[in-house]
Amino acid sequence: MPHIRARGTTVDDVKTLSRITSAEISELCKCSVSDLSWEVTQTQFIVDGAPDGGYPIVEFLWFDRGQEVKNKIARILDEALKQRGYSGDRAIIFSEVDQTNYFECGNHF
Repeated sequence: MPHIRARGTTVDDVKTLSRITSAEISELCKCSVSDLSWEVTQTQFIVDGAPDGGYPIVEFLWFDRGQEVKNKIARILDEALKQRGYSGDRAIIFSEVDQTNYFECGNHF
């Protein structure tokens, strides 16, 4: 935890994002890099009934660490997406997980 899910991107781009942002994100979250889990979700965007290329959406599931940390992580991820050539719309969405609802190996945090 945190879990980072990306869609509207390529697997290679998410590999690069994880490589170039994980150290900074883990420092902000006060966790180890190995605690971050990255996932690529293959999707098909539809606009007005037709397939569309869409845009990158990164969902960040985490135990809330405050607005300041959230702002910094959003900027880090957005900048990394821009560096990978995503110049149009980009979305970073934070979903806060209540620690009592997150279980690892049968135990909640």
